[in-house]
Amino acid sequence: MKQRGTIYLFLGAYTYKYIYNKSDLRLNGSNVRAMEWLRENVKESDSVLLIPPSEDNRYWWNDYISEWFPALSERESITTVQGYEWKPEVFADRILLYTSLRSCSLDYDCIKEWQKEYNKNSGYIYFDDLEKQDRLSKDFLNSGSYNVVYENEKVMILRFVDQ
Repeated sequence: MKQRGTIYLFLGAYTYKYIYNKSDLRLNGSNVRAMEWLRENVKESDSVLLIPPSEDNRYWWNDYISEWFPALSERESITTVQGYEWKPEVFADRILLYTSLRSCSLDYDCIKEWQKEYNKNSGYIYFDDLEKQDRLSKDFLNSGSYNVVYENEKVMILRFVDQ
């Protein structure tokens, strides 16, 4: 068993250089500033709906924004999977939440249906790539249920009006 672990270690280290777009898998300053804003301006008890990326090569295990979100914002992202690996009773549910939301991540009606189905209404919604999520963020704003509380060149955070 120990030998197998050593083989996987070397195999992983060797193949890391072939990961597609690995240089893009890091937080940018826009994300860091937005997460700092959340930490300083949002109650600890409030949860955030972080819309997963829709790129074909991104899933929960390489969603670096979702992974760093709880640590840097000190707030809960209701779809972050990372960190729950050690809680088997929660881990599978988090994967289901993430993947089901990701399957409709650029469709307003689908996200609203997802919120109803899983009873996951959060006070805040975090859009991490306004270029790709522009139409979706506008759909949320046009619904009349959300206001912009933070925005920079890449990130927009909306707050549910009844908060």
